[in-house]
Amino acid sequence: MTLAILTLLGTLASLAFWLIRRRASKVDDPNYQHEQRDQLIRQAIVKGDAPGLNLALAQQLDKLRDQAGATGNHSGGSGANPANDKPGV
Repeated sequence: MTLAILTLLGTLASLAFWLIRRRASKVDDPNYQHEQRDQLIRQAIVKGDAPGLNLALAQQLDKLRDQAGATGNHSGGSGANPANDKPGV
C-alpha cells in the first residue's frame, strides 16, 4: 500500500514538474509571443483604440529592427527611409 502511494505521489510530482516546464517554455516560444501581439492588435482594432494600435505596431517594428540589427541583415538600401540610406557605408 505504501509503495502504491509513493508511486502515485512520484507520478503526480513529475506531472506537475512537466506542466510547469511546459508553461515556462510556452512563454518563451516565438509563435506564442506572436499570437499574443496579434491578439492585442486585434483588440485595439475592435475597440477603435488608434493610439494603442499605433503603440503596439511601433513596438513590433522596433523589435523587428532590433532583430535585423542583431543578426546583421543589412541590405544596401531599403528605400523605406532615404535619410538612413547612406552611400558608401
